[in-house]
Amino acid sequence: MSRWFSRRPLSRVPDRRDPERRGPARAARTGFAALAAVLAMAAATSQGRAAAADPDWPCIQVRNPEISATAIWGGPELKGEALDWTSDYKIANVVREIASRRTPIEQAEKTIDAFAAGEGPKDLRLTRLFVGMLEVVNQERQRVMSGIVRYSRKQHALADRIEKVGDQINALKAGKPVEGVTQADLQKLEDELVWDRRVFDERNQALQYVCESPVNLEQRAFDLARMIQEKM
Repeated sequence: MSRWFSRRPLSRVPDRRDPERRGPARAARTGFAALAAVLAMAAATSQGRAAAADPDWPCIQVRNPEISATAIWGGPELKGEALDWTSDYKIANVVREIASRRTPIEQAEKTIDAFAAGEGPKDLRLTRLFVGMLEVVNQERQRVMSGIVRYSRKQHALADRIEKVGDQINALKAGKPVEGVTQADLQKLEDELVWDRRVFDERNQALQYVCESPVNLEQRAFDLARMIQEKM
């Protein structure tokens, strides 16, 4: 849909290694299920506020600058050496593979499984993998959102042009003088109006799909975070 939802900061998912939980696997599933429900509720309540938030943002979903780590991560703290994912080329390669939208989510899960089975401090390596994944997904998401804004501005400009040409046509048909055009231009203006309206409508239809891209990236980050934590 056009006109995206903001997922407000959420409490951390309970540490699934907590001995008071009734089992790590069950705790992880319960935590992520609850988080998914809260995210869905946030989507529904924020749509009504989106339209007036940003005139250059054409999507229903609120233009949220980035995916917050605290909203999707319940693993080890993200500080110190856990943030240094670029220094390990193996981690960097896996990050780029799983973060890419060209990689099916099923393949990304297999890649995470293979990475988790590798040598080295497991929790640290997986935490770095998460940090890198989120950074790359956020970069791609920001690029997509910037493209949507440019797209929207072009639509605004085209809408203004359609309105102007429509006014010129109406004035000419009413026999009124119009600066810069004459009755001889009427057919040309009508042809331009038909074409511009067609382009505008086609772009609007495409926008419905374009607006889903940031949402899909957010969902991908959530799914990948879950997969990574399940390997800890």
